[in-house]
Parts: sequence; structure tokens; C-alpha cells
Amino acid sequence: VPGEYHVLDTDYEKFSCVYSCEQEGELRIQFAWLLSRTMVMDDETLNYAMEVFSRNGIDISLFYNTYQGDDCPYPV
Repeated sequence: VPGEYHVLDTDYEKFSCVYSCEQEGELRIQFAWLLSRTMVMDDETLNYAMEVFSRNGIDISLFYNTYQGDDCPYPV
């Protein structure tokens, strides 16, 4: 989807913290993603990334994990 995306932090090897915000009149639409190169992220990297979002005023209590099990239909 076209939009303005901001990479808040990345180590170029394990993770990227990405954020997008749109204002539509009174409505503010925000999206944030923690992207990983692996299906499971180590605790140190996860905690660091969550702190990046928090430092940028993003409410991490609204985050949820996306299931990425072997039975998901991934494109090849």
C-alpha cells in the first residue's frame, strides 16, 4: 500500500522498526511493524526494538504477535 513509512531503527541484520501515521481530519491512523529476518527473535533484540517504539511515543500495549507457523501459506 502506498504511504509514508519511517524506519525508526534497524541493525540491517536482525530487525527493523517501521512506523507510519496518517491524519484524516479528526482521525489519526497509525501503523507500526517490527520486522525480523527470522521467525523467532531473541529476547535482547525484541526488548531493544520495543524500547525504540516506546521512546518514539508509540503505545506498544497495542502490539500483537503475528502467527508464522509452518502451516501458513507463504508465497514461494
